[in-house]
Amino acid sequence: MSKILRYLACLFMLIFAGNALAAGYSCPSYKKYTSCASGYYMTSSPSSTTCNTTADVGNACRPCSVMGSNYTCSGGTACPKLNRVTCRAGYYLKANATSCSACGGNNYYCKGGTFNVSSSAQGRRTVSSGYYSTGGTSTTRTGQAACGGNNYYCSSGVRYTVTTGYYSTGGGSTTRTGQKQCEPGYYCSSGVRTACSGSLRYQNAAGQTSCKTVSDGYYKSSNTGQRQCPANYRDGTGAANINAC
Repeated sequence: MSKILRYLACLFMLIFAGNALAAGYSCPSYKKYTSCASGYYMTSSPSSTTCNTTADVGNACRPCSVMGSNYTCSGGTACPKLNRVTCRAGYYLKANATSCSACGGNNYYCKGGTFNVSSSAQGRRTVSSGYYSTGGTSTTRTGQAACGGNNYYCSSGVRYTVTTGYYSTGGGSTTRTGQKQCEPGYYCSSGVRTACSGSLRYQNAAGQTSCKTVSDGYYKSSNTGQRQCPANYRDGTGAANINAC
């Protein structure tokens, strides 16, 4: 009986195959990958580079190198994972991000580079005190530079010229961080404060750019003022403690 059944089955297959070929049919391939080895990922066809997590007929397992050196492939049906990102100057990599973001305001600068994807932001630096950000735009700065001479001061990554009648403060002579109005007894020029020293110079007002000269018939009482000479002490030298003013 089993021989008869096998004979009938073979006969049926021959008849079916003959009819199929006669009608112009060819047998399709039913091969498909259900899982890929480590270092490979699944695509819908051998010519595709797009990840396909569904085990479809005619699919393929392609090497991770197809995606480039910044990807890793764990195998199975998982897609390639981007583990390194390259950012151009003026951009940085945020925490857990896989694409670059603009550096931010003037108080930051980003030199660019290739970074590992991680839980920490990478590639963005805060401008040093007494420095200002340079390059790019106000949101894509690429470097920093010392503020300059005493006539400048830098705050939050921006450089300012010292206001007339003010002097620069903080930091060093090339890294000033603020400004202050010139006090009485001093004059201010090019961001530098100088005392009104000497017997003939004084300053009794704030924010001045030069000292006043003691008037004829007066003497300098301090760096901030002058006083009229007493009678019989008027020769215009400005001295306070001699017999001739």
